[in-house]
This record gives sequence, structure tokens and C-alpha cells, in this order.
Amino acid sequence: MEFPGYSDYRHISVIGKGVTFKLPHCPDLWGMMCEGDLEEVYRGRGIAYRQLRPHIWLTVASAVLAAALVYLIALSASVPVIALCAFAFNLAFGFVTIGAIHGRSRRKVVDPLLRINRFIRINAEGKGI
Repeated sequence: MEFPGYSDYRHISVIGKGVTFKLPHCPDLWGMMCEGDLEEVYRGRGIAYRQLRPHIWLTVASAVLAAALVYLIALSASVPVIALCAFAFNLAFGFVTIGAIHGRSRRKVVDPLLRINRFIRINAEGKGI
């Protein structure tokens, strides 16, 4: 059976590319290797896909909660009061949803990208880590 990868030390199939190079005025031969898990490399899911499920759950939960609250108010209130309460509930749930999504996006996406950016900048400036 042919397989486009090889097993790493964890016995997980990976795919990788290695390069060798020589620096000017240096007799040593240098090499670099880049590997990635096959499943992660060939899976066509990006950041947006991973963020979608929490968005859906928050939207559904806020819609159900808003409907329940409006129903309870509608049992004993007039139409303008019901409309005003529905507006207030949706606005409040919207802000809660935005806060939850922003916090999760910041923690899961932005912070790791900032760490990578800092690492690259430090190494590009020749300081290492």
C-alpha cells in the first residue's frame, strides 16, 4: 500500500519536507525539516469552521431564551411593552453573544497568532529565544 507520509516518533502518520543548505564561508551542511500530521495537513477546515459551532449554539440558545421571556411577558402585558421587552432581550443577548465569541476568538485564534508573530520577529532580529 502506498501512503504519502511516514510514521513519526509518536507512530502518527505525518508528511514533511526537508531541505539542506550551506552558508557562505562555512564548511557545514545545514538542514531543516518541516512536518505536519497528515490529517491536519489534508483536512480542509480552517479557523472559521472551528468557530462556527459555538456561534450556532449561542445563537440558538439566545433565540430560545428570548422567545421564552417574551412569551412570559406576553401573558400579562400590552403589545408595545412586549415589543420593547423583545428589543431589550435581543440587544442584551446580542451583547452577551458578541462578548463570548470575541473572548473565545481572542483566546483560540488571536493570542496564538500573536505568539507566533512575536517568535518570528524575535528570531528575525537575531535575538533567538
